[in-house]
Amino acid sequence: MALYRYRALDREGRELEGGCLADSEAAARQRLHGRGLTLLSLESRHGGPLRVPFSLDDARDLFDELETLLEAGLDLLQALRTIEEATRRGGKLKVVQTLREGLNAGLPLSQAMAQAWQAGEHELPPLHHQLLAVGEQSGTLGRALARIVEHLEFQRRVRDEVRGALVYPAALLAVSLLALGFILVVVVPQFAAMFPGDAIERLPPLSAALIGLGRFSGEWTGGLLAAFVATVVAIAWALRARAAALAGLADRLPLVGPALRRVDCGNYYTALGLMIEGGVDLARSLKMATEAPRMARVRRAAAVVHELVREGETLAGALAATELASPSDLSLLVAAERSGRLAETLRRLGRGRVEQFERTTRAALKLLEPAVVVVMGALVGLLVTALMLAVVSLNDLAP
Repeated sequence: MALYRYRALDREGRELEGGCLADSEAAARQRLHGRGLTLLSLESRHGGPLRVPFSLDDARDLFDELETLLEAGLDLLQALRTIEEATRRGGKLKVVQTLREGLNAGLPLSQAMAQAWQAGEHELPPLHHQLLAVGEQSGTLGRALARIVEHLEFQRRVRDEVRGALVYPAALLAVSLLALGFILVVVVPQFAAMFPGDAIERLPPLSAALIGLGRFSGEWTGGLLAAFVATVVAIAWALRARAAALAGLADRLPLVGPALRRVDCGNYYTALGLMIEGGVDLARSLKMATEAPRMARVRRAAAVVHELVREGETLAGALAATELASPSDLSLLVAAERSGRLAETLRRLGRGRVEQFERTTRAALKLLEPAVVVVMGALVGLLVTALMLAVVSLNDLAP
């Protein structure tokens, strides 16, 4: 199948944009005409699905608004139309339009959401589609939406905690490097002008190295700034385009990797608990929950748990065969399986992992700040010592 992007008018004359998966252009036209759309343009997009900016916050807001409007007595189409009218632009609008078109074509919400996912209009995991399908079948769509909102809120909390843990040390390091860069690029070159070229050889080694570095940075200021900007751009690109590779690198770091795996395991616990609470059987819940983790090692371990449970092992026994669960987790899960409170226990364990991550990051940041101050003080002290040695040597250099 190929992805076709289209512009069209709906039955009410409003212009829509979206994506459609079809075997050919003719099949795409027929499918869109079947939805009651009048095509304005249709073009094939090769090289994979086109991703639009439908963020985690957009998803959380969309499902929360849907739940609220359904509770207020609107039907699903009216709720989507209301959200569409209140949304001006962006990926959220495209997803809402695709969902409304799917419902107009007779699809249930879960299938319309899956269709939008296949067309590349959002990246929500299929476990959310499954929760919607269970809610539709049981007549509890509102509760299913509430569970999805809870899971998205959990993911947002994890994301904010991880970002918060990284932003402060990154900002502290950036300010420190800028201060050192200012000294080397602005202060030291002016100081180096006091010394003739042959005099540097008679300076103490530390002072000679600093003066030489200052002259180099003064002569190549533009090149160094260009290299700095290129490095920042490359890092920003890598964070967006190579997220999976960076996650794999973080997974291998001594202290960072275990902390991220613990919080990702909490994401797995929460997704699994929500699926079970929503009425999905354990085997299907385990299969769908394998898509929740973002770390490759956690996802592989989740797949092993699914296979072991399919072979007849208990959930606690399957988790014991992997690195996902701690001994205290296993004890709680054994008791939960006996008492029938597995969903509640899994969600509590998920919250506990995030709270543990919060405590760990707070403790690490308390140690990081004085460590950076000490390192920066040592570097500045080294620069000042080198400059003072050079000043003291001025008398020795006089003819």
